[in-house]
Amino acid sequence: MSSNLVTPVLDWTKLVASKITDRFKSKVSVYYETDQYLVKTAENAVELEQVLKLRHKVFYEELQKRRSFFKVELDFLDFKCDHLLIVDRSSEEVVGCYRLLSSHFFKKFYSESEFELTALLQEPGVKLELGRACILPQYRTGTVIQLLWRGITEYMKKTDTRFLMGCSSIHTVKPEEISVLIRKVEEEGLVDDHYQIRPTYKYHPFNHGVTLMEGLIQEMDLENRYEPESLHPSSVHLSAIELPPLILTYLKAGAKLAPLPAIDLDFHCIDFFTLLDRENMNPLFLRRYFGK
Repeated sequence: MSSNLVTPVLDWTKLVASKITDRFKSKVSVYYETDQYLVKTAENAVELEQVLKLRHKVFYEELQKRRSFFKVELDFLDFKCDHLLIVDRSSEEVVGCYRLLSSHFFKKFYSESEFELTALLQEPGVKLELGRACILPQYRTGTVIQLLWRGITEYMKKTDTRFLMGCSSIHTVKPEEISVLIRKVEEEGLVDDHYQIRPTYKYHPFNHGVTLMEGLIQEMDLENRYEPESLHPSSVHLSAIELPPLILTYLKAGAKLAPLPAIDLDFHCIDFFTLLDRENMNPLFLRRYFGK
């Protein structure tokens, strides 16, 4: 199969296409085949365009019920990153993708726009930020998620990555549901506050009507900057709120969440900062993907 997934003609305006072609270069090569799928990093502007169009389908058309002018989802970091993609070999369609931003190549991360990461970024070790994960609805299966993980772990090996990190999204902005999710992850032991990671002021849940149980707030070192109007348990039952499969996969691998999520109104979701230290990875996961 050719590494060019479609006929190499970009259908954007010449201006946009030329900027993509001039600025995008792959950095680390990942390539893996199964009978049904191809897992690889984008090698050129044509493949990057397919990723950006897939992201538009999921983030704009599916989740926001709208379209952008060029029908792509794009920001300036896309030129700094590698892009992992999953291709259905029978249709040659890109059906899943992940954006990979390594501290080998860039020192600023998307997560820094939503979270205070100073202590973590001062820790020795290569950091790899995962972002913009999306899969077409009909391909949201355990098989495709496992293949994405295979690609990610191959990338980690090639870049000697210690920390895997990123914003894990849950599609709700209802204050009561957010309050329950915060309680749920804390009560289930899914939180690690070693690096004191907090949402920045703009994205902080207390600024969006979210209230918490008093005991949890007292455990947070928030320097009294945020004063919610009331503190009460939510009437929504904990079991009624489920974590998405992608977050559950991170947690099974040994990842932990920061205590408080960021509220992202642009994408109508909350983002839990998620951190996986390779030194603390689940041994079963380590053996499966790293052969150790």
